[in-house]
This record gives sequence, structure tokens and C-alpha cells, in this order.
Amino acid sequence: SLRVKAGVTGPPSLAEQLQVTFHEMFPTVIVPPGWNNQLKFEPGLIVTASRKNFSDLRAGPASIGLIKSGSISLGNILSDAEGGLTLRAGLNAPHPWNLEKKNHPGAYASFGVREDIVLHSLFLDGNTFRGGPRVKRIPFVWQKEIGAGFSMGSTSLDGRLITRSQEYTTGRRYAPYGTISMTRRGAF
Repeated sequence: SLRVKAGVTGPPSLAEQLQVTFHEMFPTVIVPPGWNNQLKFEPGLIVTASRKNFSDLRAGPASIGLIKSGSISLGNILSDAEGGLTLRAGLNAPHPWNLEKKNHPGAYASFGVREDIVLHSLFLDGNTFRGGPRVKRIPFVWQKEIGAGFSMGSTSLDGRLITRSQEYTTGRRYAPYGTISMTRRGAF
């Protein structure tokens, strides 16, 4: 697939308002500081070519599959290449991205690894056309994740725990985070 993303950085992006508002919803969480060092305004563009392939290693109600993925991105926000493998096992699990509606519950678990070669990241290298804060970027970044999901009909609920390796020399050695997503496949 080919994707084009366009946007802006700096105050017009409203990132400060969004992040501060979200953190204020949870009183025990500290509102992140550092907005005085935010990137300046810059229009952004990223063009990404990507490919994913799902192979059934074992088909049927109790299935095991392998997802191979790769992409190349070019732009002033991010220029990188990524490659990854994800092993996925499930019971009545839906295809990872095809639109197939199943009327019985399904569940799956997954484990994946990915390697990124980062040639440019505006968030680490700083604004393209003006000076400002920047850090020394580490070009080779790995990522690992474990996930689990449940599906019923055309709706699925997925959770993932992800750990990324150090992305810049003064950063943390590992950056763990998690995601939760609900997906509805097909037309409403």
C-alpha cells in the first residue's frame, strides 16, 4: 500500500492542549513539562510504501499464523525503513486485516519483533529549516510486543504491550507502553 500523511508541528498542531487535557483526566498522573521546548511550526509530509503478508502455518479453528511486514517512509517528519515478524495463534481468530465476519467468538495472542532503521526523525533531529532543541539519534531501533485480542462478529478488542529500544543517546534504555483498540470491520 501507499500512504501519504500531511500535518503540522508546533503550536498549530494542538498537541500541548491534547496531552495536557488527557493527563488532567487522571489526577495521579503528572502533566508533562517541557512545552517551552516544543518544535516550532513546520508543515509535514510523509510518503510510506508498505507491505504485509499473512501466512497460515496451521489453518482451522485453532490456528497459527505468521505476519511479515516491511515499509519505507520518506519525508521531513520521518524517513526510515522497518521490517518485522509477528507470530499469531488463536481460536476462531479472524484474519488480521481482511473483512470477514464471523458470528462466533474468537481469541488470539501474538508476539512480534521489528527493526527500524531511522534516517531522519523531526522529533529527535529538530526542525528542518531552523535551529532548536535536538538530541543525538540512534539509527537502529528494535521493538518487541505481545498482544491479545477477542472478537465477536465484526467487532474486536485488542491490547498490546510494546517495548522499544533506546532511540537517542540521552534517552531511557527501553520505552515500554501499551495500546488498547476496538475495531469494527465492514460497513455500519
